[in-house]
This record gives sequence, structure tokens and C-alpha cells, in this order.
Amino acid sequence: MKPGDKCSLEPYVNDPGSPTSKKGASNCCPGVQVIGVHNNGGLRKGTFIVPARKLHPGNDLSYDQLALVETLAIGYHAVQRGNPQPGESVLVIGAGPIGLACLEFLKLMDGVNVIVMDMVQGRLDFCAKNLVIKTGVLAKADGSHLTELEKITENQLVDVIIDATGSPRSMSTCFEFAAFTGRVVYVGITTSDIIFPHAPVFHRRELTLLASRNAVPSDFTEIIELIRQGKINTDLWITHRIGFDEVPEKFDQFTDPNLGTIKAIIEIR
Repeated sequence: MKPGDKCSLEPYVNDPGSPTSKKGASNCCPGVQVIGVHNNGGLRKGTFIVPARKLHPGNDLSYDQLALVETLAIGYHAVQRGNPQPGESVLVIGAGPIGLACLEFLKLMDGVNVIVMDMVQGRLDFCAKNLVIKTGVLAKADGSHLTELEKITENQLVDVIIDATGSPRSMSTCFEFAAFTGRVVYVGITTSDIIFPHAPVFHRRELTLLASRNAVPSDFTEIIELIRQGKINTDLWITHRIGFDEVPEKFDQFTDPNLGTIKAIIEIR
């Protein structure tokens, strides 16, 4: 690293000496401090110091591209946890930023059949138009989307489910979409208890449940290279921009789902 390098920040500051980190799982080190979660983030006042090992250089990338690497890393890590293989089907539940990040990498995998499910038709349309994920399932309150998924998969259901909703209801019921010996990955987060049927579904189908937290350094390296090769178009992600001076007045608007924000960039001149 040298002064002036353009970098993506890996915000998961771990203890390199912990047994978990030594196993290569710096993302879930017991003492990990996530910048912007466990302590002040990029809008902090004063000096901002991070370990050099948490900076991933990308001098040939734009700052817009580098700003999106960490978001994409969450999805990349979840896909790696699910480990889909050629010939398998993958269902991503929730087409928000995390779900879209998962889809970005799934669409690059040869021989993997990708399906997206969401409660908002507009999000499914976005996936079809911009990510070329043509198979979308609209989740409905009456549960009829299960029947639609069965038709799409010829009653086989799916091999890998990535739940990116953070919804306790979705995370409790998504097992019914899994094929026998399927794998379920929780990348969305909830503080609520998750309750699901064990014997009739989870046990009978011998399913595997996996958690996905943060990302590891190699995820950042891989994503920067994919962006460099033009395999990921980050322009699609940036739907809104505001100037730094506009933050106090306009920041709250991005919490309104009707605005359709995927990612907003705060521009500093």
C-alpha cells in the first residue's frame, strides 16, 4: 500500500490471532468489529484509521465501483456458502441489495439454473431486464407461489436456497422450497426466533442449513477482478446520487421503498 492508492475497504476488523481467524474465518472472528456497525463509519468526525490489511487496491477502478465491492462481497460469500454445482437449481428469496448481489455471481456460473422470488413484481422485472434472470416467482400471501415453483422445477424444487429477506416468516417457511438433500443459506439477518417443522420437512429431506456472515478477504480480491474484467456492471446498482451538502435534507428519502433505491452514492468533490 502507498499514499494515493484507490481502495475498497473491508470493514470487518478482526483479531488475526484468534483461533477463528487462523482458520481463515476472519469474517466471523468472535471479536470482529464491523466499521459502521459496531463503531462509527465513514461519516465519523476526525481521523479515520484502519489496518492496511483491510484495504484492497483497485487503482484502475472508479470510486463508484470500489464503493460497491463490499455490498457485492456479502452476496458472493453467501453463494460460496451454498456452493451450487452445474446442473443444480438455486432460488434467491428477496431481490433487495443483498439478493441482487447473490444473483450477480450466480448468473456467471455455467450450468446453474437461477430463480428469484420476491413480493414486488417490479423487483422481478428489474432482475429480468438488468441481470437476465428470466425466471421469477411472485411471492403471495396465500402461499400459491409454492405451486408455481413446483411447476417451474417439474416438482423437483431447488437444490440451493439463499434467503436474503431477513424476514422471520420467510426464513421459517423457505425449507418447503428445498429439494431432498438441499441446502439453505441464511444471509438475511433477523433478531427474532426462527421456528420451522423438523420431522416432516427438514429431517425427512435431510436438508443442510448454513449461515453466511460478512465476507473474507479473498472475496474482495475476486470481486475486484470480476469488475476489472467487465463481468459485473456496477452502473446498474447506482440508482440515486446526492451531494455531501444535501445529506441532512435528502438522506431520509432513501428509506422509502417507493423511491426504488438500490444504492445511493454520496458524492464528495
